[in-house]
Amino acid sequence: MLGTLPRYLAELGHDVHCFFPLDGFIARISYQKGMDLLEATLPAVIRAGGQFILLGTGDPHYEHVFRELAAVLPADCCARIMFDAALAQRMYAGLDFMLIPSRYEPCGLTQMISMRYGTVPIVRETWGLADTVNNFDPTTGAGTGFSFGAYASLDFMGAITRAFELYRRPDEFGELVRQCMREDFSWRPSAREYDRLYRQMTVPG
Repeated sequence: MLGTLPRYLAELGHDVHCFFPLDGFIARISYQKGMDLLEATLPAVIRAGGQFILLGTGDPHYEHVFRELAAVLPADCCARIMFDAALAQRMYAGLDFMLIPSRYEPCGLTQMISMRYGTVPIVRETWGLADTVNNFDPTTGAGTGFSFGAYASLDFMGAITRAFELYRRPDEFGELVRQCMREDFSWRPSAREYDRLYRQMTVPG
């Protein structure tokens, strides 16, 4: 989160700069999750001032790719190729942005968990991600994250750039974080809608 120095980063041996946005990825390392897009974009993210932490396991090729990136860029990139639920929870609570460049995502939980913790999602507009993350509108201040349409590194980086620009305006970024945390993905809204539809169909015309 903005202005914090998460203690878990010390345990990872990761040197954090408080005024730079901290970005993360928590998921299966797989074709579906857009690993090629993440690989292509990550150097530009770091050049733009971001720091990055990856947590997950999966495709051996991409496990190796991100280990190598972390070795080449140790001050700004950290790869933990493992399953660690406690570390994942600390990351959800401590990141500024969650990167979710999926090729497709039937539903997805990462973006919803991120918002609950106040980590702003940056997502591709596909399936469940498009249904649950509203692209930030700088004119109105409305939104719950940043999204991009085409499966392309330039589009992904464009969304990240917009996110970083807002991060450097702390008051506006703080309001976006609060909007994320106010989102309700429980069954309460769905139950109310089911109840409304049921009553609409059963009330005599």
